[in-house]
Amino acid sequence: MKKIFWILVIIVAIVGGLAWFDKDFKAILMETAGLTPAKTMVYKWQDNKGKWHVSNNPPAKGIPYTEQEYLDNANIVPALPTEE
Repeated sequence: MKKIFWILVIIVAIVGGLAWFDKDFKAILMETAGLTPAKTMVYKWQDNKGKWHVSNNPPAKGIPYTEQEYLDNANIVPALPTEE
């Protein structure tokens, strides 16, 4: 029984180490387990005054826009200005 326990501990440690250091392996592991983060589609367009808009709803018909996909669990923080 002790032997099985230690074998399981070693397997978990190896899988954990691979997930920690190899991001592709982590993504495959999370997808296999059904733990993929939710994705949000946003739409970006520029109005006739040159102002940019970003929304989760597309603009009115006839206005050109781009679609961008974001992960809901991503944390996006703007960079701090550098001092010269």
